[in-house]
Amino acid sequence: MSSATIPADLLEGEQLETFHGAPCLYKFCPATSSNPLIVLIPGGAHNARIFYGGHDTHDPDEFLAARLNKLGHGVLGISYPLESQPEIMSANAPHFRISDWGQQAAEVTGHVIDQNKLSRDVVLVAWSMGGRILVPYCKAAKTLGLNVKSFVSLCATPGLPGIRPPSPGIVSTKAGYASLMSIFNMFLKQIHEQAKSNKEKPVFSDDSYRSCYFGHTPVSLLGSGLRFDHDDVFIVDKYLSDEDAAAHEFLHLPWISSLTPTSPLDARHALTDKSTWNFMLTQRLCALYERSPANCSARRSGWQVLMQLSELAQNSLSAAIEGNHFFFLGRRGADITAQAIIEQIRIADSLSVRLNGLVGEATYGHSQLKTGHPVRSAIHKQLNGRLVLRWVTTWESLLL
Repeated sequence: MSSATIPADLLEGEQLETFHGAPCLYKFCPATSSNPLIVLIPGGAHNARIFYGGHDTHDPDEFLAARLNKLGHGVLGISYPLESQPEIMSANAPHFRISDWGQQAAEVTGHVIDQNKLSRDVVLVAWSMGGRILVPYCKAAKTLGLNVKSFVSLCATPGLPGIRPPSPGIVSTKAGYASLMSIFNMFLKQIHEQAKSNKEKPVFSDDSYRSCYFGHTPVSLLGSGLRFDHDDVFIVDKYLSDEDAAAHEFLHLPWISSLTPTSPLDARHALTDKSTWNFMLTQRLCALYERSPANCSARRSGWQVLMQLSELAQNSLSAAIEGNHFFFLGRRGADITAQAIIEQIRIADSLSVRLNGLVGEATYGHSQLKTGHPVRSAIHKQLNGRLVLRWVTTWESLLL
């Protein structure tokens, strides 16, 4: 880590430093509690200001970080190297890859935790393209002594091969970054639709959005089968991004939750995110079982409980939030999203207790699943009506 040239227009609390050989803009918003730090990772063509506000007249309460703070969590927004106009970070990292991204974000997290003497437990929340960082971040975090307890997707895309078509209209800037100006107007349309859905004004003007939040992305981060070669040249490399994302390394995954949009303007995420992230989640559970099947089968009901746990996780570790790709913007959107993230963290923590008893080193007896046990509490909060009774009844029958 080293200092970088700091532009005069950085916001209060923002830091611009060099980590893993590339510039990084980040902001830590502390909390008074000892809850796990929530790390926010932006998507393509955006910096992390989209989570905490980045223009002079912004209202923090219209952004996700402030709402999470009020719910008792410290928040760290981390921007990857992004070329923008006016310049925020030096455009000197067109070669930046997904593996670099995971390492850089983990190093920033460790730095902030060490500086502020925080718990080493972390919750990773990623938006859109940011989902590709999951495995590289978790692997790097582990080497730094950090514990990624869970991951929450905000319309995020995992690093699976062929999961989405290449972004249209990718061209190179003079600095060698991928310009996504071809979809700038599509983003603006969704931002305005989200404000209308919230019955609020847009959280920023079109000009402020372009100058303070939007920019050009290192091409390898997009997962579009392209990589930077030299000057402003992109060449085809179909496998580099998939190898860097390493989404198939399921044992490195934490608990996974998905928060999905409802608008047809974000149809791909609305239709596929829940099932896609459930695939990743169940592959993780299977990998854990295959690593220690004897431990899971030690009790007669162990296998049945694991099957039930898998089904329960797939049904409870997701939620639909009214809106589009920007559902977390605005007072209403930020508040609903923050509450949903906290609820997903609670459910994941509760399920983790039982999973550790099946495939981990610790064992748990029936006494830990009596009335008031966190798993049961999470079920009551997450599900309603008959579904609650059905899940609880099935769960209890497996423990008898």
